[in-house]
Amino acid sequence: MAEFASTGESYCYPSDYGSDTCKDWDNALQPYCADSSGDPLPDRPAWCGEKFCFVDPKNCDKTYASSSLFAEAGLYYSYETCGATNWFEEFLDGEQGADLSALAEVVDGYVLTQAHTVESIYGRIKNTEFSADDASNCHLPNSCACTDCNAELSFNCAKVDFSETVAVFGCTELEDGTRQCVDPAASDTIRSTCIGRDLAGEYQRVASKEYTETNRFGTQYYGDQDTGLFVQWPEVEQCGENLLYDPRFRPWYSLAASGSKDVVIVLDISGSMTHEGRIGKAKDAAKAIIKTLTWADFANIVTFSSSASSWETGLVQMTADNVAKAFEFIDAIDHYGGTNFKAGFDLAFEALATGSSCSGCNSVVLFMTDGEDLSWDPIDDLAWVTAKRDELGCNTIMTYALGDAVGAQYRDYLKDIACHNDGIFYEIADNNADKSLADAMSGYFDYFAAGTAYHEDIRYVLYDDFNTGTELLSGCKSAFDRTVSPPALIGVTCMDVNVVADLPSLKEQPSWADFAQKFTDETASCIPVRFSPVELEEVRRRASGDGAVCNNLESDTTVTERTCASNRYCAPLDAEYAMQANREAPRPPFVGLDACLASEISEAFAKYAGIGGGIVGLLVFALLCKQFKKCNRQGDTGAKPAEFQMRSLGGGPTLDLRGRAVNMGGGGVYRAAQQAPPAEPSAPPVYVANAVPVNAVPVTAAFAPQYAQAPPAYSEAPPAYNDAAYKQ
Repeated sequence: MAEFASTGESYCYPSDYGSDTCKDWDNALQPYCADSSGDPLPDRPAWCGEKFCFVDPKNCDKTYASSSLFAEAGLYYSYETCGATNWFEEFLDGEQGADLSALAEVVDGYVLTQAHTVESIYGRIKNTEFSADDASNCHLPNSCACTDCNAELSFNCAKVDFSETVAVFGCTELEDGTRQCVDPAASDTIRSTCIGRDLAGEYQRVASKEYTETNRFGTQYYGDQDTGLFVQWPEVEQCGENLLYDPRFRPWYSLAASGSKDVVIVLDISGSMTHEGRIGKAKDAAKAIIKTLTWADFANIVTFSSSASSWETGLVQMTADNVAKAFEFIDAIDHYGGTNFKAGFDLAFEALATGSSCSGCNSVVLFMTDGEDLSWDPIDDLAWVTAKRDELGCNTIMTYALGDAVGAQYRDYLKDIACHNDGIFYEIADNNADKSLADAMSGYFDYFAAGTAYHEDIRYVLYDDFNTGTELLSGCKSAFDRTVSPPALIGVTCMDVNVVADLPSLKEQPSWADFAQKFTDETASCIPVRFSPVELEEVRRRASGDGAVCNNLESDTTVTERTCASNRYCAPLDAEYAMQANREAPRPPFVGLDACLASEISEAFAKYAGIGGGIVGLLVFALLCKQFKKCNRQGDTGAKPAEFQMRSLGGGPTLDLRGRAVNMGGGGVYRAAQQAPPAEPSAPPVYVANAVPVNAVPVTAAFAPQYAQAPPAYSEAPPAYNDAAYKQ
């Protein structure tokens, strides 16, 4: 038996694991594939049932990878040797039946495993204080230091290193024009990088099974809630403006965290909003909220002063076109008049009650003001707001006091509105360096994340890759710290369906419509928010401090699920419309496409000119890239290398986009296949310690993961986070 640690616990694997024969070695093993009795886990990843074996890389032409279980041992394994093909190839061969909608279940299983990996590693290290000296334990390449990157035609000539998973230490632009960037040396960032390092091994396992065509473009990625760190695979060089990016403001992040929803933004535009640049802050906040919305969300924008007006009548589905129109409306907002709270609320409630364009699920009113409404009655008007809100059902009201001009009395009024309507009250000073208005208002989805964490739904987002224009469909899942009540959002991990099959090929299948409707329904499904009174007070404290707590003496722990049914009819979402409605335009290539293409052709000419030159050389070059490969299995030597250092479960074959077989050395770095692997010891180690059976090698888990495998060749370079580029 070989003993190793994974998610803070120890598991024993057979001493002949992976040796001598092709077998589904992981099928009945913990922790990802089976329970302690060996019974299959629900929603387990597809690679659990795949056959593999350890191979001799010096005698192997098929794809293989370094074992992430025993990364220090010099073991290499291969699925392809044992005849594995990806899910879509099996589907085309009739091995997966005729129903393409089953692909959603495959992706769901992978993404759920990745989310659970995030939760497991976070639970192990969340209380650890990291110093800069600890950063090397969880090292991921910096996107601005891509030393081994090459311009790749497949990525629209972006500079790419397919051997690495990259950490993007992005920035957000503050209202004064300065930038606030993720600090790689901060303790929270190192913790987040440790999570990303662990995920790199998970991402590779999926690719080992599914990424079988080097010309298929897809990605897996993670955004961190505490820091804004973005982890993506593979490494793509991104510096300068490309680093103006925060994943928490992206639709895929918000959708996974909060689900389908209705949002009404209510902005005070009275004359006092000219002070301290408040009108600009309000516009920035409104845009930040809009950027978190997708085709599964519905929204409107209400402005009020002495009277109120709105962007549209009712709610609008937030397609890419409507996002652009919302931005135009926000840009045109100007200040005038006095302050009338009730006018703003009245139009917000009207928007939520009008028409059939709505989610039929959780809804929220985000009410912001910088002033005092002298006509507001703190008893009668509060009762009116609460009654209107109760009519709608499943509604939350968040209130935001912006600036130093809001007196204590009116801050209390705004807090009362939030407290009586399941919401949170925020105070944002004019010169608040810790939290901007945009941060506070766009963070509304953290509330919904905590209230819906009990559910395991996968949400799907459609988009066009910023670099290549490739149409992508991504399944996303939020991960939570479940050691606290209510659970707290850790981050969101996603996988493109394109890793398994490109969308044009999927659309050719007769059952495509069923598949499209399945992921549309799954994404739009309603998960009502549920909190106990005690949990709601904790959510308020986390979001806005002790001053937002409504009842310090609250002791009721009864969980109540809101009833979202109302008299309003919400039309179901149409999958085909959704497919076309939420598209994101590609940005220009990083370098000249013509220059990159010419470079590729010149390289081929130079290499094969002696064969016949010109066209003949190119044809030979193309043929060589499609050469057949063969592989001999490595027989069981009866020995296992010393130091069975567990890194991460599973693993599999890997090709880079140039068709080269690659393997991994220590520390998760790929090496060229022709490089000799570490020599294996001639005799097996024998340990007898702590009652561990003979030939079992005990390994203790470090406080931070020192394991990962860099994934193979697919990626989406994250889009530049700025208003001009944003179209989703």
